[in-house]
Amino acid sequence: MEESNQEKKITCALCFGKCTKDSPVLVMGPYGNPRLLCEECSTDLDTMTADKNTAAVRAAMERLGKKLAVKNPDDLSLQTINEIIASSAERARLIDSGEYDFSLDEAGSEDELLDIPEDQRESEEDKLLDEKEEAQREKLDKILNWVFIGAIIGVVGFAVYKLIEGFLI
Repeated sequence: MEESNQEKKITCALCFGKCTKDSPVLVMGPYGNPRLLCEECSTDLDTMTADKNTAAVRAAMERLGKKLAVKNPDDLSLQTINEIIASSAERARLIDSGEYDFSLDEAGSEDELLDIPEDQRESEEDKLLDEKEEAQREKLDKILNWVFIGAIIGVVGFAVYKLIEGFLI
């Protein structure tokens, strides 16, 4: 039940529409909180950044611009989408003038993989190995804690012994 309640609370960073945990990430916010995109905003973003038809690019930019004017997203999302819109406008201008190098679009797809947070890039085997190492660290910490407690008891016992010995002599 909790999971379905959390999915209902996940909203698009731009239009505040419904998103899921698997929705595309616009940008990672403070403390690793992702700013997600709904399907409609994600499609518009893909059109703006990858479509070769400048009319479609401009239409997507206009739709997102209207959403931004009405919905007022947080500063980080707004800054990120404004940078993307500016880049897309320049891209559309270069396409119209015939100066755009479409091989740049293919190179960009490899760079996008670098933006995936590291914890999401881990495989299940890596996660299991991390859990195993964490369990070993916890065992070692427990052993070292008992050794430390024993050492403290020994030092305190020795001090008490010397104190008693000093008074009796």
